[in-house]
Amino acid sequence: HQKVSPVHVSGSEMPEVFTGQENGLTCRLSFQSGYSQGVFIDQRENRATLRSMVKPGQTVLNTFAYTGFFSIAAAAAGAVTSTLDLSQVYLDWAREKFRLNHMSPDDHHFCKGDTVHWLRRFAKQGRTFDYIILDPPTFSRDDKGKVFRVEKDYSRLFELAAACIAPGGTI
Repeated sequence: HQKVSPVHVSGSEMPEVFTGQENGLTCRLSFQSGYSQGVFIDQRENRATLRSMVKPGQTVLNTFAYTGFFSIAAAAAGAVTSTLDLSQVYLDWAREKFRLNHMSPDDHHFCKGDTVHWLRRFAKQGRTFDYIILDPPTFSRDDKGKVFRVEKDYSRLFELAAACIAPGGTI
Protein backbone atom coordinates (compact mmCIF):
# COMPACT_ATOMS: atom_id res chain seq x y z
CA HIS A 1 0.00 0.00 0.00
CA GLN A 2 1.66 3.17 -1.24
CA LYS A 3 1.02 6.56 0.33
CA VAL A 4 -0.50 8.97 -2.17
CA SER A 5 0.27 12.68 -1.86
CA PRO A 6 -2.71 14.97 -1.33
CA VAL A 7 -3.91 16.94 -4.35
CA HIS A 8 -5.72 20.25 -4.75
CA VAL A 9 -9.45 19.64 -5.15
CA SER A 10 -11.21 23.02 -5.27
CA GLY A 11 -10.95 26.69 -4.46
CA SER A 12 -7.98 28.97 -4.88
CA GLU A 13 -4.57 27.39 -4.54
CA MET A 14 -2.56 28.78 -1.65
CA PRO A 15 1.01 30.03 -1.93
CA GLU A 16 3.65 27.45 -1.01
CA VAL A 17 3.92 28.89 2.52
CA PHE A 18 1.23 30.93 4.26
CA THR A 19 0.07 31.69 7.78
CA GLY A 20 -3.13 30.89 9.63
CA GLN A 21 -4.59 31.74 13.02
CA GLU A 22 -5.62 29.45 15.87
CA ASN A 23 -6.96 30.98 19.08
CA GLY A 24 -5.05 34.20 18.39
CA LEU A 25 -1.76 32.46 17.60
CA THR A 26 -0.09 32.50 14.20
CA CYS A 27 0.92 29.27 12.53
CA ARG A 28 3.05 28.79 9.41
CA LEU A 29 1.43 26.31 7.03
CA SER A 30 2.26 24.67 3.73
CA PHE A 31 -0.05 22.51 1.66
CA GLN A 32 2.97 21.76 -0.56
CA SER A 33 4.44 19.63 2.26
CA GLY A 34 2.24 16.60 1.68
CA TYR A 35 0.59 15.40 4.87
CA SER A 36 2.93 17.51 7.02
CA GLN A 37 1.21 20.86 6.52
CA GLY A 38 2.50 22.35 9.78
CA VAL A 39 -0.14 21.74 12.44
CA PHE A 40 -2.47 18.94 13.49
CA ILE A 41 -5.78 20.80 13.67
CA ASP A 42 -7.44 18.01 15.68
CA GLN A 43 -5.28 19.13 18.64
CA ARG A 44 -6.65 22.70 18.66
CA GLU A 45 -8.73 22.23 21.84
CA ASN A 46 -5.86 20.46 23.61
CA ARG A 47 -3.54 23.39 22.83
CA ALA A 48 -6.19 25.82 24.14
CA THR A 49 -6.57 23.74 27.31
CA LEU A 50 -2.81 23.65 27.88
CA ARG A 51 -2.63 27.41 27.38
CA SER A 52 -5.38 27.93 29.98
CA MET A 53 -3.66 25.64 32.51
CA VAL A 54 -0.08 26.89 32.27
CA LYS A 55 1.06 29.71 34.55
CA PRO A 56 3.89 32.16 33.79
CA GLY A 57 7.31 30.71 34.59
CA GLN A 58 6.21 27.08 34.50
CA THR A 59 8.12 24.64 32.33
CA VAL A 60 6.68 22.61 29.47
CA LEU A 61 8.38 19.77 27.60
CA ASN A 62 6.82 19.17 24.19
CA THR A 63 7.98 15.73 22.99
CA PHE A 64 7.46 14.49 19.43
CA ALA A 65 6.88 18.21 18.90
CA TYR A 66 6.56 18.27 15.12
CA THR A 67 6.52 22.03 14.33
CA GLY A 68 6.08 23.05 17.96
CA PHE A 69 2.61 24.56 18.11
CA PHE A 70 2.00 23.13 21.62
CA SER A 71 5.18 25.00 22.62
CA ILE A 72 3.79 28.21 21.12
CA ALA A 73 0.52 27.81 23.05
CA ALA A 74 2.38 27.22 26.32
CA ALA A 75 4.82 30.09 25.70
CA ALA A 76 1.86 32.41 25.01
CA ALA A 77 0.75 31.67 28.59
CA GLY A 78 4.23 32.55 29.90
CA ALA A 79 5.81 29.10 30.11
CA VAL A 80 9.43 28.32 29.36
CA THR A 81 9.27 25.55 26.78
CA SER A 82 11.52 22.75 25.59
CA THR A 83 10.64 21.57 22.09
CA LEU A 84 11.90 18.08 21.25
CA ASP A 85 11.80 16.39 17.85
CA LEU A 86 13.95 14.11 15.67
CA SER A 87 13.77 16.53 12.75
CA GLN A 88 15.93 19.65 12.54
CA VAL A 89 13.61 20.93 9.78
CA TYR A 90 10.64 20.81 12.19
CA LEU A 91 12.65 22.42 15.01
CA ASP A 92 13.58 25.26 12.65
CA TRP A 93 9.91 25.56 11.71
CA ALA A 94 9.08 25.80 15.45
CA ARG A 95 11.64 28.60 15.92
CA GLU A 96 10.01 30.46 13.04
CA LYS A 97 6.59 30.08 14.72
CA PHE A 98 7.98 31.71 17.87
CA ARG A 99 9.14 34.68 15.79
CA LEU A 100 5.77 34.84 13.96
CA ASN A 101 4.12 35.16 17.38
CA HIS A 102 6.52 37.90 18.54
CA MET A 103 8.31 35.61 21.01
CA SER A 104 12.05 35.06 21.01
CA PRO A 105 13.06 31.45 20.39
CA ASP A 106 16.20 32.29 22.40
CA ASP A 107 14.04 32.31 25.56
CA HIS A 108 13.15 28.65 24.97
CA HIS A 109 14.95 25.33 24.49
CA PHE A 110 15.10 23.12 21.40
CA CYS A 111 16.32 19.52 21.53
CA LYS A 112 17.01 17.45 18.45
CA GLY A 113 16.84 13.71 18.87
CA ASP A 114 14.97 10.72 20.14
CA THR A 115 12.43 11.36 22.92
CA VAL A 116 13.37 8.17 24.81
CA HIS A 117 17.03 9.24 24.84
CA TRP A 118 16.21 12.77 26.01
CA LEU A 119 13.81 11.61 28.74
CA ARG A 120 16.53 9.33 30.13
CA ARG A 121 19.01 12.19 29.95
CA PHE A 122 16.66 14.65 31.68
CA ALA A 123 15.96 12.10 34.46
CA LYS A 124 19.69 11.50 34.97
CA GLN A 125 20.22 15.28 35.21
CA GLY A 126 17.31 15.62 37.65
CA ARG A 127 15.59 18.00 35.23
CA THR A 128 11.84 18.13 35.67
CA PHE A 129 8.93 19.87 33.95
CA ASP A 130 5.56 21.13 35.13
CA TYR A 131 3.90 19.79 31.97
CA ILE A 132 4.97 17.15 29.48
CA ILE A 133 3.20 16.77 26.14
CA LEU A 134 3.46 13.09 25.26
CA ASP A 135 1.72 12.51 21.93
CA PRO A 136 3.90 10.11 19.94
CA PRO A 137 3.22 8.95 16.42
CA THR A 138 1.70 5.50 16.08
CA PHE A 139 4.89 4.33 14.41
CA SER A 140 8.32 5.89 13.96
CA ARG A 141 11.92 4.98 13.31
CA ASP A 142 14.79 6.91 14.87
CA ASP A 143 18.00 7.87 13.07
CA LYS A 144 19.58 4.55 14.12
CA GLY A 145 16.69 2.54 12.67
CA LYS A 146 15.12 1.66 16.04
CA VAL A 147 11.36 1.28 15.69
CA PHE A 148 8.78 2.80 18.06
CA ARG A 149 5.27 1.30 18.04
CA VAL A 150 2.78 3.07 20.28
CA GLU A 151 0.84 -0.09 21.19
CA LYS A 152 4.05 -1.80 22.38
CA ASP A 153 6.19 1.09 23.64
CA TYR A 154 3.83 3.71 25.13
CA SER A 155 3.88 2.40 28.71
CA ARG A 156 7.70 2.49 28.77
CA LEU A 157 7.61 5.99 27.29
CA PHE A 158 5.12 7.12 29.95
CA GLU A 159 7.34 5.71 32.74
CA LEU A 160 10.31 7.67 31.39
CA ALA A 161 8.20 10.85 31.25
CA ALA A 162 6.93 10.25 34.79
CA ALA A 163 10.54 10.35 36.01
CA CYS A 164 10.81 13.89 34.60
CA ILE A 165 7.57 15.40 35.90
CA ALA A 166 7.77 17.95 38.71
CA PRO A 167 5.71 17.32 41.86
CA GLY A 168 2.12 18.25 41.03
CA GLY A 169 2.94 18.25 37.31
CA THR A 170 0.84 16.95 34.46
CA ILE A 171 1.60 14.63 31.56
